[in-house]
Amino acid sequence: MKVTIDGIEFVKKKRVAYSRGDRFKMTGGNKYMLSYQGSNDDGPTVALTNLMGGCRFGVAHNVGNSTDITQKEFEKICSTGSFTRYWDIQKGELSK
Repeated sequence: MKVTIDGIEFVKKKRVAYSRGDRFKMTGGNKYMLSYQGSNDDGPTVALTNLMGGCRFGVAHNVGNSTDITQKEFEKICSTGSFTRYWDIQKGELSK
């Protein structure tokens, strides 16, 4: 979305957010779900869980809100892998 104020054009970037229940494909074809792992003093923890074997990818990470995970938080969760979201639980959208 573009907005012009006093002759200066501003572009508002679309905010990307993730939620527990979102599903992802990893390079190579393995599928994962962003899942709630519990909570601690720092808040809720989430991790990517393999849909076939149930194994967790990496370690669980703290997030501010498990249904509104920021891009920065998600990058920490999948720091050593390449994931593409194919199911957005909040929008109910399946992508190719």
